Amino acid sequence: MRRMTAVFVAGVLVGGTMAYILLPARTDVRVVSGSGAVPGASDAQGSAIVRDAAEASRSSARPALVALDDALAIDSPDDRRDAVRDAIGLLDALPALDRAQLATRFAARFAAGDPDAAIEWARSARLPRVFDEVLAVLAASDPDRALELAVESGGSASLDRVARSAMDSSATTLNALADALAAAPPSPAKNASLSLLADTWAERDPEAALEWMLDRPSDESWRLLTRAVRHVQNSPVLVPQYLELTERYLDRIPPDVRPEWLTTMARAYANRSPEAALDWIERFRNFDEYATAQSEVILSIANMDGASAAALIESRALWADYRNLVTPVVSRWSRYDPDAVSAWAAGIPEPAARQDALISLGNLWVSRDPVGAQRFVAGLPTSPERDRVLDRMLRSALNRDNWTLIDNLIAFYSSNGAREQGVAEFSTRIARGYEAEARRLMDRYVTDPALWSAFEARLAR
Repeated sequence: MRRMTAVFVAGVLVGGTMAYILLPARTDVRVVSGSGAVPGASDAQGSAIVRDAAEASRSSARPALVALDDALAIDSPDDRRDAVRDAIGLLDALPALDRAQLATRFAARFAAGDPDAAIEWARSARLPRVFDEVLAVLAASDPDRALELAVESGGSASLDRVARSAMDSSATTLNALADALAAAPPSPAKNASLSLLADTWAERDPEAALEWMLDRPSDESWRLLTRAVRHVQNSPVLVPQYLELTERYLDRIPPDVRPEWLTTMARAYANRSPEAALDWIERFRNFDEYATAQSEVILSIANMDGASAAALIESRALWADYRNLVTPVVSRWSRYDPDAVSAWAAGIPEPAARQDALISLGNLWVSRDPVGAQRFVAGLPTSPERDRVLDRMLRSALNRDNWTLIDNLIAFYSSNGAREQGVAEFSTRIARGYEAEARRLMDRYVTDPALWSAFEARLAR
């Protein structure tokens, strides 16, 4: 019977081959869903062929997993070891692609059923990601051992997988995980895992995280401390808890970290309730970081309501850094109401702050609206202050290569003398890079011999 079957199969194969040879060549090839080309097949037929091939691959892989599950259920250690060896043999016998695709599933089941044997196998298997998978599964039940093995292996992927798995495990606390990671040798993987831990801890139990970091003074702890408070900006629900922690812990937070901590909290609170944030920040008036944190609140207000921010900073007695605060408020306010902020800036009572604000506005007008820039200058009182604003606006116009605007702005100098001085200084500054234009401006506006001498000397250098 076997001989007849063999003859029959051979006949089919030979006949099929001859039939294939005698068939006319087909040149139409259809691509099936990006999975390859199936000669002479319709799209539907090609898809069926690909599905059948995938199912065949899964079918060939399934016995290895079934054999492993059966092996791990055996009570006798010797019998289990032999059965596991047979299951590994089935895995090793698979084609390379199937073996690689199945390996991590095999490793996960192996680690869950017999961690020691799985670790031993994974170390020698020479299959990608299997050791990382084994350690990740082990971390759920024995995170300390998993971390120890990950550190010993020196693999960044192992440490990362173990840390992530341990954080989700009820078998460990974040304190214990932090201790284990902190004890690991320095490496990029360690830094990445600690950063991930800081993010997780900042949400789950920020006070415990803060205590752990403050109890271990080091650059590493301060880095995590900074990362933890930054996390609150993306999680508004955490703001109330962090406000309370800031009040209790700010004097313990190291000076290198305190400025960012307090300003971050001020910004996060201001995004929720600007007026409440101003009241809250007052309790830190005795800290060096008070003025900076207060500025953050004002700038947050300016992003939405420039008039309110302006009204607040006009009470100068409240602000430790009034002049440095005016310009950023102007910049923010000008984004949505440039005319209103221009009118306010012109009336700032403190001369140096007013000058800074007007120069900032002049440059903003030049960059956004050249016609508006001329209208802005025309609205300023004729004065040496306006001349100084024009000096800076000329430079801003040069950066945009707008010579028409430069000529138009020059007309707004307060006097002929101021115009000659301003044009000569501007032309001398640009002479080496824009000699022709600089000479044109000098010829048109400057008659003073001393100013011409300085200009020519600049060119001669």
